[in-house]
Amino acid sequence: MRYLNKIIFLNSAHIPYAEVKLDGNVHFIGTQGVGKSTLLRAILFFYNADKLRLGIPKEKKSFDAFYFPYANSYIVYEVMRENGAYCVVAAKSQGRVFFRFIDAPFQQDWFIDEHNVVHSEWGRIREHIGAKIQITAQVTSYEMYRDIIFGNNRKHEMIPYRKFAIVESAKYQNIPRTIQNVFLNSKLDADFIKDTIIRSMSDEDISVDLDFYRSQIKEFEQEYRDVMLWFTKNKNGEVPVRKMAEKVMNAYRDLIYTQKQIGEGRAELNFAEKRALHEIPLVKEEQTKAETERERLLRLMGELQQKYTKERDGLITEIGVINDLLKKIREKRLHYEQMQIEEIIKRVSCEELLVQELEQVRNMKSELTRAYEDVLSKYRLLFEKLEADFRTFENSQQARINVRNAEIAGKQEELMQ
Repeated sequence: MRYLNKIIFLNSAHIPYAEVKLDGNVHFIGTQGVGKSTLLRAILFFYNADKLRLGIPKEKKSFDAFYFPYANSYIVYEVMRENGAYCVVAAKSQGRVFFRFIDAPFQQDWFIDEHNVVHSEWGRIREHIGAKIQITAQVTSYEMYRDIIFGNNRKHEMIPYRKFAIVESAKYQNIPRTIQNVFLNSKLDADFIKDTIIRSMSDEDISVDLDFYRSQIKEFEQEYRDVMLWFTKNKNGEVPVRKMAEKVMNAYRDLIYTQKQIGEGRAELNFAEKRALHEIPLVKEEQTKAETERERLLRLMGELQQKYTKERDGLITEIGVINDLLKKIREKRLHYEQMQIEEIIKRVSCEELLVQELEQVRNMKSELTRAYEDVLSKYRLLFEKLEADFRTFENSQQARINVRNAEIAGKQEELMQ
């Protein structure tokens, strides 16, 4: 029994992550706007792969804009079959929705990392799926997708996709139309549905493709001959094919070991790349700090260089002054040697003693002249007193003379009269 088992939304239709199981009779019920039509259109797209016949009104967003708004938007369909489930991944690339088939049940860690972020690069998803699980190439043709799903796989290029068919019918075209009418609530009468299914399953006018069966028999004969080679012995009783097979197996083991080493090396390189990308901002920040520190040190070195140059020039100037002074000293030394400076120095060294002797002599002179100065001052005072008395006497006598002269003049005037 093959049927659609589950649908998973990843950053699709405003849904970050949701799983809806469809393994049985499912009834959708809810108020307006909870997502019933969104889910039904996504299920219908799995069967008809026709974006123009999903019942989306013209005034609303298109199928691509609504269901695949981001680079990491996916719709995953899990389909159950007799020998296990497989997945159909719908995504958008270069403005067009495409499909991929994954021969394994859906696992959440394929698409979502440890930070609950959906991968936007398909390479990362392929790494998480692993190399042991078959992943088909992009199926960009919707007609080819419908041929795969509904079993129109007689062509040689469709052989790898036979395991993904949910029915086996070369004339399936009416089946997706019927499903479409059911989902869109149009032409639901039983006779129409019965006739549609009968026309889809009828084998009338079906021609047998002998070329297809001829190619199958040819391949069987070749495979039979290849199997018999495994038991054919040569004249030495050895089976050459088995020896060659052992070499091939050994080479295959070496190849597997090499691929394992390559995978480990790629993982180490990816880890180193992640770590390098994580460390690049830190290194750039350290580089910026180092550049700032370098500029600061260069500025300090420039200031120190200017200070050194200034001090050096000052020292050179001082050295020139000192050299001039030394030159003058040499000249003065010659001059003083000619003046017999040593004798002068000896005499100058005796200056203090001579000053002391002079002071002593001055003291003796002052002591000796102190008494004499007292006598002189006494007689000077007497002399000055006598001079004052003499002037007084002289003035009084001059006054008497003047009186006498006045009297004589009066008597002379009287006598003359």
